[in-house]
Amino acid sequence: MKSDVVKSEAFAEMTRALTVGRDYSQQLATTEEFFRPIVMAEALNALRAAIGPGAIAVLRSMENTPLGFRTDRTDGYADHVLRDVMIQAMIDGLSFAGNQFNVIAGSYYVTKQGWAQKLTKLGASGITPYCSLPAPEDVIEGPPNDRGQRKFTCKVGGYAECLHQGQRVIVHMRDADGYDTRRIASAFGRDFADACPGITGKAEAALLKKLYYTCAGEPEPDEAGTPVTAEYKLIEPEVTTPASDEQHTMHDKALLDIAGATSLEQLSAVWEAVNQCRKTGDLTAEQIKELGKLKDKRKAELK
Repeated sequence: MKSDVVKSEAFAEMTRALTVGRDYSQQLATTEEFFRPIVMAEALNALRAAIGPGAIAVLRSMENTPLGFRTDRTDGYADHVLRDVMIQAMIDGLSFAGNQFNVIAGSYYVTKQGWAQKLTKLGASGITPYCSLPAPEDVIEGPPNDRGQRKFTCKVGGYAECLHQGQRVIVHMRDADGYDTRRIASAFGRDFADACPGITGKAEAALLKKLYYTCAGEPEPDEAGTPVTAEYKLIEPEVTTPASDEQHTMHDKALLDIAGATSLEQLSAVWEAVNQCRKTGDLTAEQIKELGKLKDKRKAELK
């Protein structure tokens, strides 16, 4: 009986918090830009007061579940992190269900489902994102972690479109006309095929974000999401080891091979060899970074 009472109080607290969040979300949507900071400050104070242990407990029951939202920690996040994420989601008008946002490295991140929801609230329909798979030479494969997974990082392009106010709106992320607007995305997997859903999901989220701000007529922020409370930590300076004679030799050979590539296929094979050298430690991180810039330049010349 006591357990039922506690649950009832928790859900009642969550309902009150959601009501406050909905009201301020609607108010912010109609507030002039000049006065938005004032309304935002009111919203933060009101929501912090409305969100107590009961509301946090309800939110935690949805953490890392298929019907709720995902995080990058199997043990979940502390109450103060969930509270700040909860505030951000409510101000954005997103649901705690349906994987509309994630918590990554302690920060709030809107997913492709979340951006689609925000577009729908703008009155958009026919929302379609599409991203293309990267070329093999554009994929950087990291070392395996303790779970046998590797981090795959690459540039991803694509487009997204919708109908908004009777007009077809389309945005692109591509390498064309001397500009490269593709986004860098990464994900963990046993191999690249295993990591692809994570990479394409992030790329589609970036496309729908771009589409949302285009439809809204607002400049697109640089970051995917800004946490309500920033947490600071000391970062130890990275210790770099000078390249050995063998690494210098491999670096010079790779430079010549990249510069001498006469086709994209040959360039891809050279870059695969560079990736192997990175895995075996035959090249330093700085050397690979330099080679990557040369590879991108040579690739553009060969197209």
